[in-house]
Amino acid sequence: SGLLEVGSAIVMHTPSPNVSSIMMDVPVSTDEYNRRNPTWGQAKKSVDRDKWLEADAKEKNQHDRRPTFLLIPEGRSGVPSGFRILPLKRHCKIKDSGEYKIRWVVLGNLDNFDGETYAPTACKKVVWFIFALSLLLNLRTKWFDVTGAFMAERPTRDVYVEIDDKVFKLLYSLYGLDDAAKLFNDCLEQHLKDGGYKQSIWDRCLFIKWVTSSEYIYIIFHVDDFNASASTDAMLKEFEQHLKKKYDITSNEDGLFLGTRCTRQSDGTMIYTKPHQLQSIFDKYLPDGPKYACPREPMSANYIKDIDLESPPCNVTEFKSLLGGIMQLVDVRADIAYSVSKISQRSSSPRIHDYDALIYLVHFLYATRDRGLKLKPGDSASAQAIVRLRGYGDCGYVNNSNGKSQYCTCFDLVPHSITEDELTPMHDFYNTGMFNFKSWMAPTVDLSSTEGEAGTVVELYKDTIFIEEY
Repeated sequence: SGLLEVGSAIVMHTPSPNVSSIMMDVPVSTDEYNRRNPTWGQAKKSVDRDKWLEADAKEKNQHDRRPTFLLIPEGRSGVPSGFRILPLKRHCKIKDSGEYKIRWVVLGNLDNFDGETYAPTACKKVVWFIFALSLLLNLRTKWFDVTGAFMAERPTRDVYVEIDDKVFKLLYSLYGLDDAAKLFNDCLEQHLKDGGYKQSIWDRCLFIKWVTSSEYIYIIFHVDDFNASASTDAMLKEFEQHLKKKYDITSNEDGLFLGTRCTRQSDGTMIYTKPHQLQSIFDKYLPDGPKYACPREPMSANYIKDIDLESPPCNVTEFKSLLGGIMQLVDVRADIAYSVSKISQRSSSPRIHDYDALIYLVHFLYATRDRGLKLKPGDSASAQAIVRLRGYGDCGYVNNSNGKSQYCTCFDLVPHSITEDELTPMHDFYNTGMFNFKSWMAPTVDLSSTEGEAGTVVELYKDTIFIEEY
């Protein structure tokens, strides 16, 4: 439910090109990645030396205008006793636009700061809830990014750095400092509160401004990336102007948010994909294309049949690396959730049989790489509609070889009107677009199928309470 396939045939694909229509702007070569992300030493020796020097001068001018640094004329001898002088490094990158970018970064591993460094990040469940809610209520959505976020605030402590044999005291924070994320987050939270935006008590990265039932905005941010969904363009504009009072920002209406590409269609629907994550997996494990005919299902029936048979152990690090990469795709690929859950149960002692199952899954992903999660919008009257959160749970009793059941839950948001019949509230559950779904092994052994179903309902209610509190 909620999956879209855009013209991808589940057949043997030719090795080249190794890029689908949705993923056509994703880098496909490891060599290309290294070219785009050289060390400073490599950059100065490359044929693009002049461009890198120009980018470095641009970064220096940015800090000079602030200014970020206060020169210590005496050098190291001018630094008070007890303070460590932190070296700076140049982080080099060629952006997708072709721009040569250099950022001066502190070597934070040498920072001996022992204060509080925690900064919250957005809860994945809340992000997807906002995605679904904004579409169902026909809200306007815009994405924002703070430029140089960790350089926007003044440090709360004395920090000394060295670059090109010169010693400076920092007047503004820099990337790499242990407390840079917390400093930015604390100041950002206060700035939003000053603008009248109310912070959720459950997720510190969720802010809401409610003027009337027809004027409101939801803001979810992850470090310096913002997803803003509002009932009116004026509310979006107000939020944008408030951000600009303090930060340099960029914005777009159809782009990437936390690695997820949000693509709006002509009919208003939104398709969510993770093309960069997919391509990185293909580059590493299928560099020359599929090794055999691509399967039609994410898991082979033989894997389940032979799951308890003896098989030599595989490389644990390699197994977990690939499994972790695939797990990041489950948000937008409900069709692989069960397979990922099943294979991940072997994480502590993976076998070649399990690793082969992952490669099989990679081939399935390759054949269906144009699939994504599709969420439908509401109509013009939806902005003031009452919505209902629906949850569905199921239990596969004794579905695992250790006697434990397999639980599965998912959620969608729908207009209240289609669930008014309390006897059949799930009658229109097909293709509504699930914004949250998961499959996992039960924590304990269920003594009956009834106990397993009850366990699933308990887990479903936990997530329901969690989501409703927002």
